[in-house]
Amino acid sequence: MPPTAELPKNHNALVVGIIAAIVILGGAGIATLAMLHPGSFKKEAKEVPFGSIPSRTSVVSYPVQQKAEVLRKPLDQFPVAATTWKTRFPVSSVAATGTYQAFYFDTRTPTVVRYTERSPAVAIRLGRIFDTTTGKEAVGNVITITDRYILPEKFGGYWIGSFSMPEAGDRDLAIAEGNGDTRVIIDGRVVYEGSGQNKVPLHLPSGTHTMEVEHVGNGYTANFSVYLVPPRPTLSTGDLAKILAPLHATEVWYAGTDYTLDLHNIYAISGKLKGPTILFLSSGSPVSWDLSRLTGSELKAVVVASKNGPVSVTGYASATPIYATDIAHSWTTHGSCYGPSDCSQAYAFSATEAFVREATGGTQLTGYAGSPNGTGLTLPGTVLTPQIIEELRKLPAQTAAASRSAVEANKPATVNTVFP
Repeated sequence: MPPTAELPKNHNALVVGIIAAIVILGGAGIATLAMLHPGSFKKEAKEVPFGSIPSRTSVVSYPVQQKAEVLRKPLDQFPVAATTWKTRFPVSSVAATGTYQAFYFDTRTPTVVRYTERSPAVAIRLGRIFDTTTGKEAVGNVITITDRYILPEKFGGYWIGSFSMPEAGDRDLAIAEGNGDTRVIIDGRVVYEGSGQNKVPLHLPSGTHTMEVEHVGNGYTANFSVYLVPPRPTLSTGDLAKILAPLHATEVWYAGTDYTLDLHNIYAISGKLKGPTILFLSSGSPVSWDLSRLTGSELKAVVVASKNGPVSVTGYASATPIYATDIAHSWTTHGSCYGPSDCSQAYAFSATEAFVREATGGTQLTGYAGSPNGTGLTLPGTVLTPQIIEELRKLPAQTAAASRSAVEANKPATVNTVFP
């Protein structure tokens, strides 16, 4: 796989709370939605005939974990869209398969296309202020918004592109948004209309299909994505052990992050495989893991989890199986306490290490990399040995004791001492 472009970093982004859902993007290398990386922005200052944005309040709810017996609705059973935003924007042509032509605008002036790009996916992450000139979140806050900025709560976006189905099959349409309203149209049929985090089970015919996504945001942050992915169940540690133990992996690596700072939700994993390897990936919010920078041919399996999904995976060999689970999430080997009574984060690494060992049938974690945010990690990161792991297991108790000592040294006020 060729390397992707260096990804922008931004340490001022905010996280949107989203309900848990796990969906994994399968297929060879660059799959249905392609690898996610920022496209170049082009400013558009012209008016387009776009009227007012319709209000939509219907919410369609689907189970987070898809069961095999769930009825999947064929595409031709969804209602035909009377009209779409395609007539409102200067769409030159449907983008190449696996990419999308995107139009961004301020909902206060919806007739003006502020910016447009060729996007690798329907995914965008906005902070309080989004500077579309640089593709990064602006630092701080402003009172007067110039034409360079689109506030997340005033953001509007329209994506149109195509994807290919070599043969008829099942797919899950996974929508993740914090505060907003979204409509998804495939081949002129409305397959989703509503708000929040939802999963739509579909059965699609073979061939090339056109997908349109209409979205408006109304929250102070926006972490929005629409992924079309093969359905996969969430496996228990026992189920995983039955699958992973026979692989006889010599390397077990873990990468964890709370959230990505990339504009299109990508999180890149780099590194050189040293032998048969099982890779665990865990995030606290929607992430698209890009494995195209991993070198070597012995990636035996990938296990993905998210506290608040959905997630997808791109850039891996078609023979590599992808599994979903509810992993013990962590992003540092040295946890911390939030006061003397909440030291759960201090024990996060120990929980992750124990989970991985159980899920692999007893194989030790050999590499660990984590960060609270960013755009990528390099593995194996911290090389773990039995001695190092044993030392790390002692840290939570030490951290908790230090936290209690610090609080006691500061002599915090109590109800009995606050008044002299």
